[in-house]
Amino acid sequence: MVESAKDSRGLSLKRAKSEARFFGIVSAILLGVIFVIPAKIVKAFALLGIAVTGWQFLFHGSTVISMTLEGESRRRFQVFVSAVVPILLSLYLIKDAPSLTLQGLFGHMLSAWYLIPVGLIGYVSWAAADQLNGEHPFRGFLIACAVIFVICFMGHSGIYSEYDDYTESSSMYIDKEAAKRAVETGRYFGQFLVYVATSYVAMLMKMRRRRTPNKPIQPTG
Repeated sequence: MVESAKDSRGLSLKRAKSEARFFGIVSAILLGVIFVIPAKIVKAFALLGIAVTGWQFLFHGSTVISMTLEGESRRRFQVFVSAVVPILLSLYLIKDAPSLTLQGLFGHMLSAWYLIPVGLIGYVSWAAADQLNGEHPFRGFLIACAVIFVICFMGHSGIYSEYDDYTESSSMYIDKEAAKRAVETGRYFGQFLVYVATSYVAMLMKMRRRRTPNKPIQPTG
């Protein structure tokens, strides 16, 4: 039976359909702008818009599908979406690499310094798992995937932040050499997959812990 009202965490099928429809229409309009208007600056802004609206369409559209499914079909769909989306996103990080090697993809991660972001991602994901929707937890997995992709995309593009002690402010800059190395080796492909796997495992462990009832302590004596 299709969910017509709200689930246990307040998700509304009607609202999810409305948002999916809205972002789908906006994405179609922006896509039309790219093909119709030749100005490069307009196309660039349209592409940025599609990146946002397209993701929102995927997010809300998959929520609609999940809410119309039940039982094992719903679980399989959520697992499928949670696995396929990061795989597809990761392909962007290696699309321009002339050649791929294990050393180029993962060799730079064989350092103790990489345990810091891995630990941080695991900790944040573990804590955030308490906010996952009980019926549609894959939404949280998609959000984690999107956040990690943005971080890796910035590194892939050579976009870094620098803190100035004198002005006590941060500024963004582009390191073209770092971006070139990232493109040639596809190094952020490996980082993205490891970070996503870390986040997913942390949230799954927290979900399993929440669902496992505590065994009562048996009196002794």
